[in-house]
Amino acid sequence: MSLYLNEHERSALASIDRDGLRKLIDEAVCSCRSSALHELRLASCGAHVTGRLRRFERDLDSYIKAKSAQKRSDTRQRANDAGADLVRAVGEMQARMVEEDKELERFRIDDLITPPSLLRERIEVRVSFQWRDAAADGWRLGSITFSQQVDLSPDYTRPQPKRKPSAREQAEAQQDELYRHWEHLRMLAIHSVREYLQKGGNGAAIPRLFETRASAHSRYLNNFSCDFWRDEATSPSATG
Repeated sequence: MSLYLNEHERSALASIDRDGLRKLIDEAVCSCRSSALHELRLASCGAHVTGRLRRFERDLDSYIKAKSAQKRSDTRQRANDAGADLVRAVGEMQARMVEEDKELERFRIDDLITPPSLLRERIEVRVSFQWRDAAADGWRLGSITFSQQVDLSPDYTRPQPKRKPSAREQAEAQQDELYRHWEHLRMLAIHSVREYLQKGGNGAAIPRLFETRASAHSRYLNNFSCDFWRDEATSPSATG
């Protein structure tokens, strides 16, 4: 999952007028045809909008197929509600784009992080970023590496396999599990750096290395495990 909207999504969102979209949705319900909506590139506006578009088209199709008066009344209302949700979703994504534009003037985070070809029980994610105090300033570069020691001890709360897997199957299953942990660490890491900078944190104070902390109630990471700024010992290893 990408941290930022891509250029294709931005172009599609910028081209949509919400008042015009609302009018086309009303016309689609009245005429029982949604073909005019396809010209708006809604399917290119990201998963949030695409999901609402599919729901609207599905509910509109149910309205078109309804026979009884009561069924038509109910399905038309659902189509209208789905249309309103679609307009709202477009508005939310356009607002996100505006916020991203403001954010990208101050800092940028590289979220295109590739996992190593072979993962071991100690996994790492390196997050690179750049920041500046004002738009007229030059960019400064930094990075932070998040580390996690994955606990691969058997989880006996889960159903155990009826037959013992082969060595190859065990190795593949271990790599799959380690990748899930790595991807979870990646998401927590980039969102932690982003949250810190969003709150006005100084990029120069971000440590080069950070050992994540598992939840006190389990062996897994939680939403606070990568919050490096909660660690009082960050300054000695800060980036310059």
